[in-house]
Amino acid sequence: SSGVVGMYDTVSGQFFTKQGTGDFTAGPSCISPNLFDKNDSDVGDGFIKATDGTVVAGGRAHTGYFNVIPNTTYHVTLPSYQAGNVNGIAFYDQNKTFVAGLTSNASYGVSPYNFTVPNNSAIRYARLTLTDNIAKTNLDGIQIEKGSTATAYRPYGENICD
Repeated sequence: SSGVVGMYDTVSGQFFTKQGTGDFTAGPSCISPNLFDKNDSDVGDGFIKATDGTVVAGGRAHTGYFNVIPNTTYHVTLPSYQAGNVNGIAFYDQNKTFVAGLTSNASYGVSPYNFTVPNNSAIRYARLTLTDNIAKTNLDGIQIEKGSTATAYRPYGENICD
């Protein structure tokens, strides 16, 4: 669309658009709800320690940093061919300094599942450790999205309004 500019507010989780020289207004996002970017340079092999947020070499893969909102639920779906789970989640502040972590428990685990970001206003990012069934070279089909219900898979950053 000619003359339309979009902006995503990572704090509120809202998408704003503006037409021409008008003001930004809240509206539906034309960007995929998928927060997982498999091409992010921070995606790697090894696992994220839920106790301090550091990466430890090992036979697992981990996500890069993705934006989250405190006290908000997120849904994770792994492709059926992977049938994996998450072994831990670490949360970070705006400077990507570790704030808190969750280890595997009954509230999340086997895909699909939900996790809720701790109610800590400093948290801005999360990273997940994926099961050892998932290698960094095989990350197609993973979707992490705001809310407690899965939507149809869409690659990260895809324009879904076309």
